[in-house]
Amino acid sequence: MIVVEELSIRTASGALLLAPISLRVPSGGILGLRGPSGCGKSTLMRALVGQVPVGTTATGSVRVGEHAVLALEPDVLQRFRRQRIAFVGQDPGVALNPTMRVRSLLGELADPQRALEALAAVELPRSYLRRRSAELSGGEQRRIALARALARHTPVLVLDEPLAGLHGRLRSAVVRLLRDRAERDGTTIVVSGHDDAVLRELADEQIMIGAAAPGVRYDRPSARGVPERSAEDAGVLTLSNITVTIGRQRVLDGIDLRVAAGESVAVTGPSGAGKSTLARAVVGLRTPATGSIRANGRIALVPQDGTGSLNPRRTVAEALGRPLLRQRGVRDATAIAELLRTVELNPELAHRYPHELSGGQRQRVALARSLALDPAVLVCDEVTAALDPGTAEAIMTLLDGLRRDRGLALLVITHDMNLVTRYCARMCVLESGRIVESGAVADLLAAPTHDATLALLG
Repeated sequence: MIVVEELSIRTASGALLLAPISLRVPSGGILGLRGPSGCGKSTLMRALVGQVPVGTTATGSVRVGEHAVLALEPDVLQRFRRQRIAFVGQDPGVALNPTMRVRSLLGELADPQRALEALAAVELPRSYLRRRSAELSGGEQRRIALARALARHTPVLVLDEPLAGLHGRLRSAVVRLLRDRAERDGTTIVVSGHDDAVLRELADEQIMIGAAAPGVRYDRPSARGVPERSAEDAGVLTLSNITVTIGRQRVLDGIDLRVAAGESVAVTGPSGAGKSTLARAVVGLRTPATGSIRANGRIALVPQDGTGSLNPRRTVAEALGRPLLRQRGVRDATAIAELLRTVELNPELAHRYPHELSGGQRQRVALARSLALDPAVLVCDEVTAALDPGTAEAIMTLLDGLRRDRGLALLVITHDMNLVTRYCARMCVLESGRIVESGAVADLLAAPTHDATLALLG
């Protein structure tokens, strides 16, 4: 069904976005793609649907069924994408019209019954048909994008990190769903991911793209080494009885939370529990209906969507220059280079555009932009969800170092319980907008009492 022969993609400056690669996927087969961030997985997957970045040169060939994809005329390519292949990108929220209701997003691609079946397949209730895309969490947007792809019943599915940001039990359900599509319907699936165990369960075959990431020595984080603080200095960030309503729905209900300077607190819970809404409320992007938020210093957000949060028309230097000028009154090359070094990026990347960076590099740029504001609190919303393990650990080790060295308070929104165990001292578990469990990480993981916590553990 899919044959790729010596495909290679380079930028106009000669930078290699995808090293030469060949692969074959039989009809009804599932191929898993692995590799470090920046190796070209997303570039390869977009090439399967005929999307090659503007200004780049592709050599080699891509064949899907009877179609030589890279040679198709625009009208034929559009028909091919509509009838033969469905693609879900790494940042699915970007592809969903924020003003449209889920009913319309699904209805434009399939008959009503198929739309309902697809919604049920990703474990979302019928009531979500009335919701707008902008009202959904990142995990819910990912599930809607997957439901749209499933509802089309195309012969080929190309899924870039479809399991990122989903809790353990839902990940297992999606794996079973995709295997059933391949075995029952003969759907050919190409899927990328960083969880080796999950890909082994899902895929018939895995291939590694790009060279192995160079070895990096990581110091053991000391997340639990935060000294005891008195009640007077314990609240660099304090949330009291926060309630947020979107439309007629109460998304957050009675949230109380405190984060101290130099402390890392995790907020976990299943998709749709209200985690991203909480993050937006903390940084002022959502106005609570009740309650108060007090911070001793500036609060900055590092969003989960590194691609969507960076203006594609602005270089890295321009993206960093604006907050530097606002906060520090400077935006010269020296200040920009210093910021890039802080997040362990080469200052030479300052002149690149977001599409010329890997996922891990874009996430570091987003982090650098937040640090330009000299925040006292950093809200990290699923910042490692779509990164390979080595890059994710490097990002978290960097954040942990900033926490220790600068006394930065971290509010970490995540599904990754390994990340929580290593880097956070306390955690709160959200379900349906309420905190259902909270306390020391070790205590909650050793003896979870609520079903939402058990679901996170898979």
